[in-house]
Amino acid sequence: MQNRGSRFVPLACVIAGVVAGASVSLLLSHTGGGASVPRAHAATPHARAPRDATQERAHLAGERRRALAAHAAEPVDASWAPAAARTIARDLRAIPPAALRAPFRVAGVDCRTTRCVATLEWPSYDAARESFRAVIQQRSVQNRCSTFMLLDEPSDTTSAYESELLFDCHRD
Repeated sequence: MQNRGSRFVPLACVIAGVVAGASVSLLLSHTGGGASVPRAHAATPHARAPRDATQERAHLAGERRRALAAHAAEPVDASWAPAAARTIARDLRAIPPAALRAPFRVAGVDCRTTRCVATLEWPSYDAARESFRAVIQQRSVQNRCSTFMLLDEPSDTTSAYESELLFDCHRD
């Protein structure tokens, strides 16, 4: 089955940080390999002007909303979704502690037909920032899923923090 409507960046690991005063948003997208490319600052002959911090935060939040809406609209494939959810949860829990700078908990995984959302919890936003790269780069579902995660800085960075890790999976 083809990956329909994917909004994730193909074959690249993307890290975009948007800083404006004390506000920070972090995005990481990964497809199981590839080079690192700053999203908003990629050098291309016809690159558009970089967005300011407010515009970039709004764009990234829109990308996440669209991905979550696409996930919610997808029907559940009972022959694939339960096994994919178990695999993703297992693979996330199997990330070696040495690869993480801060521990996290898998609160749940919801899979549909080609998309999954894992809800992850950290002791704080600061802890999430320290470990999200290892989380997003884990090899899940036979390394056939693109992943997308956006971390929005809360007003209190020391309180418990939750974020969604989105998976867009290629199926045969």
